[in-house]
Amino acid sequence: MSRVPSDSCARTFRYSSVACEIFVFALAGWFVGPYVFGMPGGDVIGMFIGAIFGTFFMFLTLFYMAGVFGQKGKQEKAS
Repeated sequence: MSRVPSDSCARTFRYSSVACEIFVFALAGWFVGPYVFGMPGGDVIGMFIGAIFGTFFMFLTLFYMAGVFGQKGKQEKAS
């Protein structure tokens, strides 16, 4: 039975967890929303804000994984 290197497993877990970020933030907003807004429908508003934050953090994570941050410095050193 062959073993998969731990770096490969860590990368796979990191990439698969990106898809769950929006759901996790929306779920957190659903739980926190009624306490923060204190009105009927606060859970929906919290879920919406959580989904927006989750989308923002998902894109930040994807850009970080793709190496978009720091590209400018690499191009300046190459030329």
